[in-house]
Amino acid sequence: MDFQNLWDIARGFLLVLPPIIFFHELGHFLAARWCGVRVVRFSLGFGPRIFSFTRGGTEYQLAWIPLGGFVKMAGESPESPDRHEAPDEFLSQVWWKKAIIAAAGPLMNLVLAFVALTLVYWAGYSQQDYPAMLGRLSAKSYAARLGLASGDQLVAWDGRAIKSWGGLDDAMQGIAARKPANHQLRYLRAGQTHEVTIPHQDLEDFSSGITLYLPPVIGSVVVGLPAYLAGVRDGDRVLSLNGRPTTEWLDLTEVIFVNSGKPLDFHVRRGNRELDFRVTPMQQEDGARGGRIGIEPLSSQIFRVDGVGLPEATQSGWTATRRMVRDTYAGFGKIVSRPKVYGQQVGGPIMIAQLAGQVVRRGVSSLVWFGSFISIAIMAFNLLPIPILDGGHIAFAVVEAVQRRPLSMNQLMTFQRIGLAVLGSILIFVLLNDSWRGIQRVLNGSAVESRGHSAPRGTP
Repeated sequence: MDFQNLWDIARGFLLVLPPIIFFHELGHFLAARWCGVRVVRFSLGFGPRIFSFTRGGTEYQLAWIPLGGFVKMAGESPESPDRHEAPDEFLSQVWWKKAIIAAAGPLMNLVLAFVALTLVYWAGYSQQDYPAMLGRLSAKSYAARLGLASGDQLVAWDGRAIKSWGGLDDAMQGIAARKPANHQLRYLRAGQTHEVTIPHQDLEDFSSGITLYLPPVIGSVVVGLPAYLAGVRDGDRVLSLNGRPTTEWLDLTEVIFVNSGKPLDFHVRRGNRELDFRVTPMQQEDGARGGRIGIEPLSSQIFRVDGVGLPEATQSGWTATRRMVRDTYAGFGKIVSRPKVYGQQVGGPIMIAQLAGQVVRRGVSSLVWFGSFISIAIMAFNLLPIPILDGGHIAFAVVEAVQRRPLSMNQLMTFQRIGLAVLGSILIFVLLNDSWRGIQRVLNGSAVESRGHSAPRGTP
């Protein structure tokens, strides 16, 4: 791993996780103050402190390990040495105040994601796109019958210039809404400009039969998925798959899709070397048919999506936030129901850092999207009804409301020890998963590199 990758991982991690942790703990802090609970310490980070100061009876500190943070309240645990059953202690509060304090941190994560996504929609954002070049066409497709062919560069639709595949879609959607009798498509082939006419009633047949051309070059590898574990890297060009030459991205996706659970042999070029990988596609998410290995095509263009008005941005931000919440809990369900398949994808700080390093290269808006997802994931995890987590404290408060008396000190201590054991087990599993993924990638990559050979001189 070179210095640039390490720098990307470091700055991506520091730009994502510490701010999310800060706002989570700020939620607990503000709620505790509002409920009249004395806050002993507000810490961003764990371990030895870098610096601290005290104000209003609370010590504020920044610690060296930026993997979390905490708000220490007076009398928050039965075993706390400062537990005196005073009215400003956490355990002395009525059940609904305990619930508010516990829920405030996850709620702040939800609000943070919603506000961040709303601002992205309002200000506009950058998005990756691909050249508007046609890929392989079926001989029976409407586009082929018009004379179009793979490699044709689409340049204008009804007089509107096309700079990318997304731009083509926007042009078709916008102008098609007016329903003209015919559409004019201009394209380049071998430097020559050509034009075809498409009747409006045939527009759906045309659009459903065209495919995007992408070279068989891997733009990014998803951390933790089969291609990553096998040692595949960004920039690898796939020369053949199971012995069949590949000329475009569709050659890869078609084979991977129909071979879930079956090992595939990839022959790739990396720099001036040719390497061989064996990768077994996993099943698509949501139980959908087909396989995937976790690779994304190389994007050669970035285009700007203009911002919208604040009311529309707010609606879009809320829709995106709800979708993230739904997908996060659906992911938890998959891990519980199919641990052998999805358990290996569980990640912790190392995986977050690796993903943040990939995302930070794509710009601010992509980093905001990723940070919003992590904020929602932290919210969802903390709301699990596990003692020690916020969800456990909320569950205790609900039990107290139902039975009209708090849990006994012995019960609280027992549940907290159980929660600590469960949380410790999860932490160990996550860290082992993170480490094992890295070890697999290094071992597989080293084995492949040792078997590789230099490409013949003059090869493309």
